[in-house]
Amino acid sequence: MGKYRAWLIYGKEDALRNESFIKMHQDIGKKLGMDIELLYAENISTGVEHGKLCLWYCGKLLEKPDFVLCRTRDWLLTRQLEKMNILAFNNSEVSLVGNDKAIAYQEVAALSIPVVDTCFCRREHLEEKLLRLFETFAETESVMKKSFVVKAVSGHGGGQVFLYEKRAQIAEILTGIGNDAAVIQPLITGVGEDLRVYVIGNKIKGCVLRRARNGFKSNFSLGGTVEPYTLTEEEKLLVERLFERWWFDFAGIDFIRDEKGQLLFNEIEDVVGSRMYYQCYENDILFDYLDYIRQMLEVKDLLRYNEE
Repeated sequence: MGKYRAWLIYGKEDALRNESFIKMHQDIGKKLGMDIELLYAENISTGVEHGKLCLWYCGKLLEKPDFVLCRTRDWLLTRQLEKMNILAFNNSEVSLVGNDKAIAYQEVAALSIPVVDTCFCRREHLEEKLLRLFETFAETESVMKKSFVVKAVSGHGGGQVFLYEKRAQIAEILTGIGNDAAVIQPLITGVGEDLRVYVIGNKIKGCVLRRARNGFKSNFSLGGTVEPYTLTEEEKLLVERLFERWWFDFAGIDFIRDEKGQLLFNEIEDVVGSRMYYQCYENDILFDYLDYIRQMLEVKDLLRYNEE
C-alpha cells in the first residue's frame, strides 16, 4: 500500500477515451507512494443526511481518501468534497471558471486582462440575439461585422463552437448549443492559432502554440498542429495576473491574438489534457503534477505532526 490514498474521478465516456492517461496516473502514483483508485462520476451521489454532508459510491459510503483528482468538470461535486474537508485538485472555483465561459470572461475582465468583445446570452434568447446580431454589433467599431463565433458556455475541446456568418446557420447552431447558455464573439483575424499555457501550482511549466489545419478551431484533438512557444516577459506577467485571483493546481490557460498581436484571454481548461505538452517537451508533466501534490501532502503531514 502507498502512503497516500487518492480517488481519480472521471465520467465513464471520458475514462474510456483516457485509459492510457489513467494508467499513467496510477503508475506514476506508485512511484510516489500513492494508491490512485479510479471512480466513475456517474456512480457518485452527494447530498445531506441527518444534517451532515455525505458522499456515496454505488450507494455505499466510502472511507475518505487523502486527496481527489477531479477530472469531471463538475464544480458542484468538487465543492461537496471541499466542504467535507477532502483535498480536491483543482479546487471548485477553478472548476467553475474552467467550465463556464461566461463566468470566466466576467472574472478575467474584472482583472483588467484583455478579452475578446463578448455578448452573454441565455439559451431562450439565443435565436433572437443571432437574428439581430449584425445590426446590434455594427454600431461597435471595435468588432468585425461579418463573422461571429458562438460557443456553449460549458463546451470544451472545440465542441459546441460555431462560426456564424448567415441566417441559414442558426438552426444548426441552436441544435449544437443544446440547452446551454452561450457566448457570442466577433471572429478575430488569426483566431486559427492560439497559445496554451500549462500551469502547475501557479507556476508556468510551458507553453504550446496551436495552429488550425482547417477552419478556425486550433484544438489538437481536432487535427491542429502544435509547437513549443516561449512567452515574452510581458506575456508571462499577463498570465501571472490570473494567479492573483485563482490557485491553479494543474490547468491550461488559453489565449488568442488580436490583429495587433495583443494576447486576449480565451478560456481556462480545468480538466487539461497533456498530449500537446508531451508532443513539445521532454519532461513528464504528469509526474511533475503528482510530485507537486506529494510535496503538499508531506508539508501538511509535517504541520499536523508539529501541532501534535
